[in-house]
Amino acid sequence: MPPIVNTQLDNLPKGSKGLLLWILEGYVLSSQELSYLVSLTQKEPRLKIVVEMGGDRTFRWQPLVSAIAAA
Repeated sequence: MPPIVNTQLDNLPKGSKGLLLWILEGYVLSSQELSYLVSLTQKEPRLKIVVEMGGDRTFRWQPLVSAIAAA
């Protein structure tokens, strides 16, 4: 786990559900980097990651694994 994520998870207040990491302009990330983000969430269930992949004017949610497979 990256040190900044570990630090944030270690300092979460009691009773919190976890940590959300929101990444803007995720279209610049390679499929290997996106796969790494997926593996991070599998290793740490308290971590959720949102990656904005495009410039659509509407929101469409899908699992990151699906976005990697489509790319």
